[in-house]
This record gives sequence, C-alpha cells and structure tokens, in this order.
Amino acid sequence: MASGFAPYILRDLMNLAGQNYPGTKITAPGFLKLLLENTDIEGVRLVENNGHQLTAKVKYKQRISPSLVAENDTCDIDFVPAYLEADISAVRIAKLGFYMSLDTVSKYMAEASQNVTIGTPPTGVLREIVNSIQHTANAMIGKVDQRLLGDVNWGTNVVYGDDAVHDLNINKDATTFDLDSGYAKLLNDAFENEFAGDLLIAGSGKFNMAELYKMTNTIGANQSGVDISRFTGYRFYPDLWAKSSVNWGGDDIGVFAKGAIHLVDFNKYVGFRAGKLANSTFFQITLDVNGTPMKFDAQLRELDCPTEILDVYGTAGTYREGYVLYLKKTYGLFQLPSDSFATSDRLTGVNGAIHYNVTNICENCS
Repeated sequence: MASGFAPYILRDLMNLAGQNYPGTKITAPGFLKLLLENTDIEGVRLVENNGHQLTAKVKYKQRISPSLVAENDTCDIDFVPAYLEADISAVRIAKLGFYMSLDTVSKYMAEASQNVTIGTPPTGVLREIVNSIQHTANAMIGKVDQRLLGDVNWGTNVVYGDDAVHDLNINKDATTFDLDSGYAKLLNDAFENEFAGDLLIAGSGKFNMAELYKMTNTIGANQSGVDISRFTGYRFYPDLWAKSSVNWGGDDIGVFAKGAIHLVDFNKYVGFRAGKLANSTFFQITLDVNGTPMKFDAQLRELDCPTEILDVYGTAGTYREGYVLYLKKTYGLFQLPSDSFATSDRLTGVNGAIHYNVTNICENCS
C-alpha cells in the first residue's frame, strides 16, 4: 500500500483467493477448539459479568478402594469422608498491539476510514482497524493454542502403568482384524482407564491421515464435507501446532476423557471495566476458532498528539495522531488433579489425559 496503487490490488486478492487468502488463514488449532467446545465456561470463569474477579476452587472426593472393605462384622471405622481442593487459575497472557496512523489511513481508499461498530459494548472503529484485527487472528489463536498444548499434564495410562508416550499402531494390513493395535486398542485402553463417554482426541500426522482416508473411502467426500457421526466412540480435532509442541510430536495424539480437561477463561473488559476511560475504550471482540467463537479483550487507545511508545524490542518510538489497538487474552488450563484417585486405587495417577505416538507399520502381513 505504500506505493499508492496497491489498495485495489489487495482487495482483489482477498476476493480472488477467498478462503485461501494468506493474510487471514487460521492454522488448525484443534486442541483449542476441543477445549472451547467441551468446556463449561461458566463453571471455570474467573470474572463475573459485572467485572469483579473470582477466586475459584473445585472440591472432590476420592472413590473408596475395594481393599478398604472389611469382610468381618466389626465396629471399626474404615475411612473418614473428606473433600480435597484444587485451584482454578489463569496463568497465561497473550497480547498483541498494533498502531494505525491517521496519516497512513488518509492515503488509502475511502472505505478504509469508514466507521464500523464491533465488539461488546459496541465500539466504533475505522474499517482499516477491523481489517488489521482479521490479520492478527492467526497469531493470537496460534499463541494460545501453542501454550495450552505445552501445558498439558499427561496422566497415567493403567495399561502401561506410567504417564509416558506409547506407540499406537494403525496396521497397514487392512484385511487383518488386529485387536492389539489401531482403533480397537485405542478404545480398549480408554475402557481400561475407565473413561466414560466419547473420547476427545487432538493431534496431527498419521492419525489425521487415517481419519481422512477412512472418511473418503468409507463415505466419499463431497463439497459440504463428510458425515463422521457414524464413526462412534471419539471425536478428533486436528491440530497443526501440535507437531512442534515440546509436549507432543509430529505423529502424536492426546486422548482425553470428556470433562477431564478445561479451558480457564478470564474476560477482563466486562461490566464496570468495559467502556471509555481517558483516551482508551475497553471492550471485547469475538474471533473465530475454525467455526467456534472465542472472546478476546481489546483496548482501543487514541493518540491525539505525538506519543512515545516502546515497541516489542524495548525501543522507544514517537507515534503521531492515530490509534493503538491491543488484543489480549488471559487464560489457563485445568485438568483433573493428579490425586483424583487414591494411591490404593487401580486408577491412581489417572487424570483423563493419555499420550500416544501413532505408527503405521505392517505387523501381520504375509
């Protein structure tokens, strides 16, 4: 746009490329989408709608092991019921700020300076600012997804007796009904760990390939997608960031019991903290996480005279009349506590999160 003739070229590029326009593509954040779709946000939020903060804890009791059951009739006390507690906290922050010069906007086409209303409470901004927010969405969503992936605490898999990553082989020999690998093993391991309900699975690599192959060869693809509801027992969320996560790997998947893992949501600019204050307006906007909405805090700061601001590298710069838009998210991850089951329980150490590396070798080929 600096050369003066680019505005209409960029507009045409967005129209021409459609969903494949590079600037607004969202790298598949499957794990974040899994959390958004399967978290009781009201149950783990740390701010009331009026803007006041909450201190959140969960209480729970351990189930009693059969080893405590007496086999003789006495007046002995075998256990005393007691609650345990765990904190729910939002420990991470994602923030991205950008500057929009009025002088620069004046050089764009007239639609760039149109005032549009976004967010809650409704806030008027320049259309060019909305366009820039769309171009930051992948950065914000990707950062949150990356951090949440790295924060996963893998629990014990009772099949192996540890919390390590284990191979899950999807056999190349499709004619062999192999009960020791593939989907049969996945579902049986979940049964051994006493997971209830449909499994929630996130990851990428070979498992994603297997899902794509299964869908296209069993049902057949069409423009509107395929119906995966007939594949019961789990729901898969492909995540491209998992490939490079320190807690995952290129062909790794995480398998979660529904209700065992949650996104902790901290919405800062709500209630009395939303609205106008000095030269800033505080509000919330919703970004689309591959079809699932997620709220972010936003601050629109007005610069009415040259202002010195530090950039991300700590270098001071002078910014003339314009706007600074900050996008922020305070968040965290909550999982079942590691002591959810007593040490005498067969499920001691289980927290509803188990870890696999998916392979694709032929174990029974002739």
